[in-house]
Amino acid sequence: MSENPITPENDTAKRPFSSLTFAYLLLRLWLGLLLFTSGLAKFKVTGEQEYTFAAFNGWISKVGSLIWENTVMTEWMVKGYMYALGPVMIIAGIMILLGVLNRIALFIGGAIFVSLSIGMMLLPDPGQTLDLGLHLAMFVAALCLVRYNRVAITKY
Repeated sequence: MSENPITPENDTAKRPFSSLTFAYLLLRLWLGLLLFTSGLAKFKVTGEQEYTFAAFNGWISKVGSLIWENTVMTEWMVKGYMYALGPVMIIAGIMILLGVLNRIALFIGGAIFVSLSIGMMLLPDPGQTLDLGLHLAMFVAALCLVRYNRVAITKY
């Protein structure tokens, strides 16, 4: 048996690429792809391999009307949020994938899922709310592991 068992504190001291570094990298890649593809999907034309702003406006009208007709949120609140949602998801996803300002990008991604959860709680849709909560937990785990980040453009 080893005299010095590997712990999170000394795992990176002897090896620059520890198991926690790889765990963070895998989680970061998955979360970045999740945000990027989810944001991009809002611009996709149904049944086509085409992405347009017209499809994005159609998505806002279709999904937005469900929210403002069935919750206390007004149309202008929902539309304002939804117009920002797609582009912010794409930008945060790219930042996470490239490793640019990791903590900030992961916080933004987590905040997106908190805000989506609020909408699902108001509808109410418990199943979807739970699913969004699990995604949020993954962002929290990534924020806890970010100190093991060794493959990124920026260290913050």
